[in-house]
Amino acid sequence: MKIVLQDGIKDCGICSLLSVIRYYGGEVSKEFLREVTNTNKSGVSAYNLVEGAKSIGFETMGVKGDLSKIGKNNLPCLAHLVVNKSYKHFVVIYDINYNTNKVIVMDPAKGKRVFTIGEFKLLATGNYIFLKPIKPLPIFNRVKFLKKILREFINRKGKFIGLIVVLTICYFILQIVTAFHFKYLLEFSINYKISNNILFLSLYILILYFFREISSLFRDILLTKMLNTLDLEITLVTFRHLLLLPYLYFKNRTTGEVISRLRDLNIIKSFVGQMMLGAFSDMLGFIVFGYLLFKLNKRLFKYIVLTCIILFILQSCFNYFKKKMLRKVNNSNDVVNSYLVEAISNIETIKGNHQEKRFIDKFRIKYQDFLEKSYSFNRNQELYSFFKRINNNILMVIILGLGSYLVVRDEMSLGQLFVYQNIFNYFIFCFSNLLNLEGLYQEFSITMRRVEDLFTIRDENFKGGHYYSLYRLKGDIEISNLSYNFGDKNLFSDVSFKVLQGEKILLVGESGTGKSTLVKMLLRYINVSYGYIKIDNIDINHYHLDTIRNNITYISNNDTLFRDTIYNNIVLNKRVDKEKFKSITEITRVDEIVKNRELGYQEIVEENGFNFSSGERQRIILARALVRDSDIYIFDEAFSQIDIDKTRKILEGVLEFLNDKTVIVISHRNNFYKLFWRVLKLENGKVYEISEL
Repeated sequence: MKIVLQDGIKDCGICSLLSVIRYYGGEVSKEFLREVTNTNKSGVSAYNLVEGAKSIGFETMGVKGDLSKIGKNNLPCLAHLVVNKSYKHFVVIYDINYNTNKVIVMDPAKGKRVFTIGEFKLLATGNYIFLKPIKPLPIFNRVKFLKKILREFINRKGKFIGLIVVLTICYFILQIVTAFHFKYLLEFSINYKISNNILFLSLYILILYFFREISSLFRDILLTKMLNTLDLEITLVTFRHLLLLPYLYFKNRTTGEVISRLRDLNIIKSFVGQMMLGAFSDMLGFIVFGYLLFKLNKRLFKYIVLTCIILFILQSCFNYFKKKMLRKVNNSNDVVNSYLVEAISNIETIKGNHQEKRFIDKFRIKYQDFLEKSYSFNRNQELYSFFKRINNNILMVIILGLGSYLVVRDEMSLGQLFVYQNIFNYFIFCFSNLLNLEGLYQEFSITMRRVEDLFTIRDENFKGGHYYSLYRLKGDIEISNLSYNFGDKNLFSDVSFKVLQGEKILLVGESGTGKSTLVKMLLRYINVSYGYIKIDNIDINHYHLDTIRNNITYISNNDTLFRDTIYNNIVLNKRVDKEKFKSITEITRVDEIVKNRELGYQEIVEENGFNFSSGERQRIILARALVRDSDIYIFDEAFSQIDIDKTRKILEGVLEFLNDKTVIVISHRNNFYKLFWRVLKLENGKVYEISEL
């Protein structure tokens, strides 16, 4: 059985499929499976699981019926359950034993589970997916992005790291010498009652302490500076990759899930920092102090070794449970983050429908679940700390008791006992840090896998297109036999039409017919799988992506404003001729917005444009679109929040301003169809040209 635990509540389908893939010797990432199965915010359908499995190399068969229809040769297979009478869930059946009345499954939410046949039948919907590989399954090598960054970083900062190592060694040498402080006082002063040596030895040790702390200070400053540089590199690489991911990555995930990947970086950076800051010095201390303890007294060292073994066993047991609990805590935290983002993003809807209490109650339930899981996790940590302290205290009593016995028998001097105690404290401190580091590794390995999965998704290849990198496009668009399925639903099929350069087209149709999807395929937000789209008689897949994005301007009613000035929101760091800017703001009536604003175009737009009306926001966004010098303009419900009279005037001005450009306007409003050269209607999965509305 291959156990694959889910990262989110909607991942059960892909985790079940990944379990079967690993069972047959394959290895892919969860993010790859999300892509091929079209897993989205709602999860994944059985249809998409089947299609995704086929694309990987499985022969699949969906079966509906009783558990008795599943033979041994059909296992492992996917099963669909309904948990708590509302929660749809996929699991993997690995064994059905009628003699023992047991069903053994891999549950992505909990791991290995054993049901009685009766219990399983109560949960099962009767839908099963049989999977058999018909060709070698893919084995993906994980993208070791952190290893690559660290290797390059170490090559660049070799001398810097060397200096830190030298300072660390100096610190340890001085720490070892100062550990003999009391022994020197006893043997060279107190035992012989020579008071003159006390001042000399004290000053000598004080100087050593000073240099020890100086070396520690410079080491820590250099390490902090180096870690800040590394932190910046890791964060920028991840953020860059995140922003360049395909449109569907963000479409199929909640904002909270995306933010969680950046939160994962904090855990990774913390572990790397601990490794660089403490691993070398703690390992060096463990070896050096351990050797000194062994040489000073072998009899006492036996008890120290025994204690270390006990501590290691305790840590291993704790880490076993920690890994399971940590995954639950992370998943629960993702749910809370997603819910917070959802609530804040939809605050107007919540207040408009007076749903504050409902959202507070739901948040309380989700947050209580997170706190309960966190409490269990922290309780186990406290228990581990308790047993560790008890173990260390017992050992300390043994060392002092047995050491005192050896002093009485003249087998050990009092100074040696104090030295032994000091070195033991250093040793156990280093050993505890190494054990804690191993514990941190559990958390690091989980989050690292999630971030590495992110890097298995290919980013949008702006510069690496296949053939053509043109500065300008003419604007002729040809769509032929274009089809698109959303899950098992056919959105449109065999759609064909042409738009010539400079044409002004109105595209209409009922909500949900696929108008926005169609134009997003033109921008390559969504890949073309069936049929083709050509611009200037060249397939869009043969262009560099930056050619497509630079020469096609697309705005929708989902476009937002940034927290910046009105002017910067319009120009977006581009240099714009003053006359052109004035003309655009007059066409879009943005000049009317700013004339009553004290700061004019330097007025700050608050987050999401809350200090502007929805119509004003759309007019500013329209001005932003016209500032771009593109060849094709697509306005997807971009006038929906502007009043009808103003829309007509703005639309007339926009079409005149873009006189020689190709313009496609998607709208539910039919009042202005006479302004356009042609009207196309998307209905029942087909596009028709109509003369009247």
